Amino acid sequence: MSNLYYTHEASLKNFKYLEVIVKPEQKSAWLYLNSEPRSCFTPELLKEVNEFHSILKNLNGKLPHEGRRIDIEFNIITSRHPVFSFGGIWHTSAIV
Repeated sequence: MSNLYYTHEASLKNFKYLEVIVKPEQKSAWLYLNSEPRSCFTPELLKEVNEFHSILKNLNGKLPHEGRRIDIEFNIITSRHPVFSFGGIWHTSAIV
């Protein structure tokens, strides 16, 4: 495995306002928005969402999960805050 692989795996866990969960059985990445101090879009949150999509694009639509790379076909964007979820699904072919 390359160093790039581990670098990107760690970077998926280093977001402050975004939690990324890869679900291989769904070929999906769940992006949980954790904006502070309240549930709204901030420049920092948007920067992290953009960084996530850059990582996905640089890895050709694959994300690390438990020691292997998973093809990601869908991004499900939601929130940990009950009033923030706008419930969207983006197909990754639009960004890769």
